[in-house]
Amino acid sequence: MKNPSNLRRCFLILSIGLMFSACQKDDVNTAAEPDTAIKLTAKQVELKNKMNEAARIIATFSDDKDVQQEVVKMIDMQKCEDDYVKFKDLFRPDGNSKLKSAVSMHFAKRFRQATSSTQLKSSEASDFDLEKFLVENDLVLYVPYPLEDYPESNRMPTISFHPLTNDTKSIGYIKKGSRVRKVDVVNQAYAETHPVYIITPEEEIIADGGDGGLGVSGDDIGAGEGITQFWLTKNVGPDYVTQKDVMTTIIPRMKLTGDYRGLFGGGSYVRIYLYPIRYIGNGYFEYNQIFLGETKFSRKETRKDKWKVVNITFDDDWDVTEANVLFVLVTRQRAFSGTKNEEITISKTFDYGWDRSKNEPSKASGTVVKVEDRFGKGERLKLRHDEVISREDVLANVVGNRLNNGTCNDDGIEYTIRKADKLRFYFKHHIIKNN
Repeated sequence: MKNPSNLRRCFLILSIGLMFSACQKDDVNTAAEPDTAIKLTAKQVELKNKMNEAARIIATFSDDKDVQQEVVKMIDMQKCEDDYVKFKDLFRPDGNSKLKSAVSMHFAKRFRQATSSTQLKSSEASDFDLEKFLVENDLVLYVPYPLEDYPESNRMPTISFHPLTNDTKSIGYIKKGSRVRKVDVVNQAYAETHPVYIITPEEEIIADGGDGGLGVSGDDIGAGEGITQFWLTKNVGPDYVTQKDVMTTIIPRMKLTGDYRGLFGGGSYVRIYLYPIRYIGNGYFEYNQIFLGETKFSRKETRKDKWKVVNITFDDDWDVTEANVLFVLVTRQRAFSGTKNEEITISKTFDYGWDRSKNEPSKASGTVVKVEDRFGKGERLKLRHDEVISREDVLANVVGNRLNNGTCNDDGIEYTIRKADKLRFYFKHHIIKNN
């Protein structure tokens, strides 16, 4: 690996590492219930109470099929990674170029009718413009799982809102006959059997970033005098790519088999850290910490088992001297007031498989290496998986299903899928061979 960025370096002597130090109620409250464990600011309390009030009001007309269809149509027309629609667009769809054809405004009409009805207003909100509040505070109606995922007999959405103190559970409201009833616990388990609409700040669930790309594909992509370039599309031995060759390894696509955040937290934020380990002579090993970046997976992508194009450079020159790489998977969680931000602690001892006398990889055991590190202080990170990946094993499993994780078809080639906790990915290797 050449010129790595964002790295941390230390040295190892054989095995001694240098240490781095759902119940429902008939009564309906008009204010959100307080959370005594975590204190919210006055502004957050107001936001939470207004989201609660809006949820209660929307529940009164949540059985309106025209409203349900309008929400689905507006989400589909925007083609967002996450299934949500801004209240700004629900109230004024003609202001969004993507939604100009969706001007039926069923939601807006029913909401305005409901808020103008004196029997639905609390005394505190009687003179308050709730519609304006929802728009000016960039609130959205988030649909983590579409109505079509549920049986036709069970498509009455429960209306909930982000609690601001956690991302796993809140309260909600559901219409039963002509009455609105309170649901005490709305969480992931509840959403698996009941459709849910969530009122939330857009920043809590919006996706970011985009897809990169190497701009190259195919097998034999170029050649000069004594040089051949190609994508490796077969399983080979460790000596197939020699020290004088250059092997660039990328992760073209990744996907998740499950979400890492709670129902109200939107998508999952996944980070990959690497520790390439190299023997540098005289009994010393060197390793670097390399951060490969952060990728967000929306709940929609995870639900649909969708491969996300990422084109991450895993190693720009995975040469013979880097027989092993420590692969670390970390997720970034939502930080709430009063939550602790603990450091990630890495401590991994393993047999490196190296013949020091010949300065080359060896299957003989006995050369034990320990990698230790601490990072992420002040961030809400959680360690999900750490694994030693050998260069030999990667080259032996380029294609096919010998790892029993399945394969992914990329440009007609069935590449071997690798797994790390809920993450699935595969490698592609671009070879420059010096003949």
